[in-house]
Amino acid sequence: MGKKRTYTKEDLQMAINDVHMGMSFRKAAKKHGVPVMTISDRVTGKSEGDLHLGRPPTISADLENDIARKLKLAALQGFGITRRQLIIKVSRICKQLGIKNPFKGGIPGKKWIAGFLKRHPDVKLRTPVALSTVRARMLNPIIVDKYFETLGGIIDTLGLSQKPQLIWNIDETGVPLTHQPAKVFAETGIKNIPGRVGNDRDRVTVLACVNATGNTIPPMAIVKGKTQRSLGAYNTKLGVPGTVYTYQERAWMEDQLGERWFEDHFLRYCGSERPQLIILDSHSSHETLGFLEKARENNITVLAFPPHTTQWLCPLDKTVFSSFSREWSFGCSEYMSSSPNNIVCKWEWPRLFRAAYDKAFTASNIINGFRKCGIFPFNPTAIPRSAFAPSQPFDKASTSNSKVANPETPEAANDAVTRKVAATPDQTPSTSAPQEPDLPEGAEVLTAEEFILSVLSGDVPSSFDESGNMIVEIASDEGMSLRQLEAVNKEFSLPETKTSEGKVNPRKLTSHRILTSDHIIEMKRKKVEQKRKNEAEKKARKEQRELKQKLKKNDN
Repeated sequence: MGKKRTYTKEDLQMAINDVHMGMSFRKAAKKHGVPVMTISDRVTGKSEGDLHLGRPPTISADLENDIARKLKLAALQGFGITRRQLIIKVSRICKQLGIKNPFKGGIPGKKWIAGFLKRHPDVKLRTPVALSTVRARMLNPIIVDKYFETLGGIIDTLGLSQKPQLIWNIDETGVPLTHQPAKVFAETGIKNIPGRVGNDRDRVTVLACVNATGNTIPPMAIVKGKTQRSLGAYNTKLGVPGTVYTYQERAWMEDQLGERWFEDHFLRYCGSERPQLIILDSHSSHETLGFLEKARENNITVLAFPPHTTQWLCPLDKTVFSSFSREWSFGCSEYMSSSPNNIVCKWEWPRLFRAAYDKAFTASNIINGFRKCGIFPFNPTAIPRSAFAPSQPFDKASTSNSKVANPETPEAANDAVTRKVAATPDQTPSTSAPQEPDLPEGAEVLTAEEFILSVLSGDVPSSFDESGNMIVEIASDEGMSLRQLEAVNKEFSLPETKTSEGKVNPRKLTSHRILTSDHIIEMKRKKVEQKRKNEAEKKARKEQRELKQKLKKNDN
């Protein structure tokens, strides 16, 4: 077993300085605890470069830096690299570039991973947050920018820029009777810690409504049941005051419930001042013809978020529901642990719900949600550009003359950049080395990944074309050969996004909509009329079949 190093980089540097000041090698070695030959090699130039303790890394610093950039970019886009994937990719890079390495079987081990993370403290293993593919695809700058353009126009037209009390957000959330147990203290080394939960697996759907001043309208709770008797299992007297309790066969929000809630509940609490604005998701119960016509009659504009973007655009989703879910789990866990006789059940649900509701639906939480979502105060730049990173791999490549940086893959981040090259009069690119562009004094040249990471983190302003691609003009990586770049890009690139060539589904929603607009109302009326017509035809055909069967039976 080798000796353990007892000196630091600072000790070595001070020893070198003392030798340069006239101290002998032996005295400097004794004073700072550094081997004589180590000091000698540094002073005489036999060992050059930055002060580095131990053997040099197997992969060069430039190559490692490029790999680190690829890892960070891939993680931002939702295509993060696992530990196993990384060692396999590094192994293939070493094999392709002919890099000699001490890896067993040519595959890096735990020590290399530990050294890589130590040399790159800005990279670490993280657990990703689950994000569905459709949400990753839909939250892109084009859709969001168009939504904010419409939202800003509505706020200006209705004169609501200084009237936050008239801007509402409506959304549903599910509250399970089987809660997620909160973390508890336990003995180290024990694998399984029991956490008691209720026996009922039912879920209650809660419709919440808040405005930009932090005020709330009492919620509606939809329990599972087929008759009014279903509500008898809930001690509603201990719930949130003013809550409307109703039932549905699966505890789902449905069209009739949405209409009834708006007419009997929302209009009762929203106040008499008009006009008002409601922003909600595209759930079918929010856009029935009766709901929208009643809203128009009351001078209330209804705007639907772009589909699958509420995790960033909906105030309730952004700051309130997450806090409520946490408080619900904490409250249920504390209640269950306070006595063996306590159990989370339907009878206790209203009381436990109220405790969590009061802690989560605070004015500060709600106001913060409207602010973070850019609704009030109106701020179309409230959504950070890093939120759009997962959508970039799904963007179509630009076909314009100038290339556009579309980081759909780590490889594209290097290749899809706007470059200035010297060209002959016939526009044929020159084979000579490109001239350095004239840069303003103090300007910094960034690599492709550095620029994209800076844009996504909000450090550098960016611009986008009509397809949502980032337009940049940057230099490629320096210090790496073309062969090295190709090897890294090959390993970390993503397959090209496949585009469907079939017919476009006309029912598929791809953007926000003003649900109370003339166009949407007229479309809803036509659908209702067509539905009635189809039902009448279906009923007539059924009656005709029954008549034929009856006549046939009489003939026999």
